[in-house]
Amino acid sequence: MARDYARKPARRQSRRKRGRGRLLAALLLLLAILGFLAYLAMEGGGSRTPEKGRQEHPATPPAVRPGQDDKPVDAQGEKEHFWFYDLLRKKTVEVPEAPDALPKEGQPARRYVMQCGSFRDEERADSLKAQLALVGFEARIVPTKEKGGETWFRVVLGPYDSRRKAESDRHQLQDNGINRCQIW
Repeated sequence: MARDYARKPARRQSRRKRGRGRLLAALLLLLAILGFLAYLAMEGGGSRTPEKGRQEHPATPPAVRPGQDDKPVDAQGEKEHFWFYDLLRKKTVEVPEAPDALPKEGQPARRYVMQCGSFRDEERADSLKAQLALVGFEARIVPTKEKGGETWFRVVLGPYDSRRKAESDRHQLQDNGINRCQIW
């Protein structure tokens, strides 16, 4: 007798498996209903009437009477007093004059620098500087001392007057395989 191996006969789910799925769905529905009822019970059962001796705060902000110091007034007509008003009236802030902080006419507001590497070894910094020179950029090496007395040699391009020019140079470097430059 020949048998067709390309088509496998459809397997029927047993009644037991179908029953489990229905039972699971019923349990989930029951849990959802019980959770909703518990939520309503936690909210106070849906009653929104205030208890005797307890005042409910109004949902709208207190009214403000124009012309009378514009201080909020509560529901009984009494002025509310906030302590920070008095505190702020007593405080003064002195802003020091910093004429050097503002950019002068014709000078850009900020200058950008692009750092392409930082090395403990000056030879590696020189190597990166040479790679940048082969691409057409003039880099400089800036030695910096750390708190522990260690010296790092940073390979830096710039300064740039605009971030756009720095981004343009960075894209040109990325096209030439130098991908580690960051703009500060």
